[in-house]
Amino acid sequence: MRRDGTLLDGTPLPMAIATIDGQVNRLPTGYSVNCVHPQVLMQALSVYPEVASRLVAFRANASARDPEELDQLEGLESAEPTDLATQIYAAITEFDILIVGGCCGTGTAHIAELASHITVGVL
Repeated sequence: MRRDGTLLDGTPLPMAIATIDGQVNRLPTGYSVNCVHPQVLMQALSVYPEVASRLVAFRANASARDPEELDQLEGLESAEPTDLATQIYAAITEFDILIVGGCCGTGTAHIAELASHITVGVL
């Protein structure tokens, strides 16, 4: 997903959801976004806030770079675990996302830090 709320092929997220919704007999329970930095997700959902309620899962990329920039890197770029966990936690609490995980550039330290944020947030 891009900051402007479009998928990598340029399709606006609401249009992608509407297309799927229109082709099934029973609406999906929800949708997931994958390999997106939390800052990018939050920017995209500020463009299309109406789709936030349809998201149930989010797997975070550890880099906020655009996909084209990431393609040019020789390796994975990774954010500091505490910073990334804080940003993921902000996104999932703001948009009531129930399922969360990591994707490119995340590792055990990132997930452990995220679990710590969630545990503290629940208490």
